[in-house]
Amino acid sequence: MTPHNVASPIGTVASVHACATVPNAFVLEWHARDVDWWDDLYVGDPLIEDGRIAVPEGPGLGLELDLDELNERLAPGQEPLDF
Repeated sequence: MTPHNVASPIGTVASVHACATVPNAFVLEWHARDVDWWDDLYVGDPLIEDGRIAVPEGPGLGLELDLDELNERLAPGQEPLDF
């Protein structure tokens, strides 16, 4: 199985978790990585190193979001995120 993934770091990590549960998952396709600010949306080390993504082990998806950066990227009229 090779799922298609065009997502933010949040969607990508969710896809990584899903793939980790599938015995015949081979690779996770990803395209949105070319967005200049993709790595700015979360706090911590790069998710993708040498073409690989480790399954995060922290609570939830294991990804800490950068709310300031996320709020800068909202579409006009969207309410700021605060959680």
